[in-house]
Amino acid sequence: EELTAVRQRMEELTMVRQRVEGLTSVRQRVEGLTAVRQRVEGLTAQRVEGLTAERQRVEELTAERQRVEELTTVRQRVEGLTAERQRVEELTSVRQRVEGLTAERQRVEELTAERQRVEELTAVRQRVEGLTAERQRMEELTAVR
Repeated sequence: EELTAVRQRMEELTMVRQRVEGLTSVRQRVEGLTAVRQRVEGLTAQRVEGLTAERQRVEELTAERQRVEELTTVRQRVEGLTAERQRVEELTSVRQRVEGLTAERQRVEELTAERQRVEELTAVRQRVEGLTAERQRMEELTAVR
């Protein structure tokens, strides 16, 4: 929401900046008129007031242009921080995936160790069964004698 508000404000300020650029020529005209005023003593007080008001407007627009430049800097900073936040989110996702794979690898290692124990116990059982069968044959042979 803040980014949308900033974006809307930036669009408004872009329009203001365009107006300011248009008014730069007005400021140059005001400076020219100021020189004319010094040369022409016969200007009426009303005309002088009009030029003063126009000069004040140019100063206001200059201040507004400065605000536009400041907001442009803020917008660029926000865009940079947004990109940085996205990168952090991507890295967090990667870290979570690595943690998941690490846990999965540990489980595989545990299951491998368990399988080895089962194989060892199976070999022991087979050996016991073999020895039991051999003992039974011995007992049978002993009984036959």
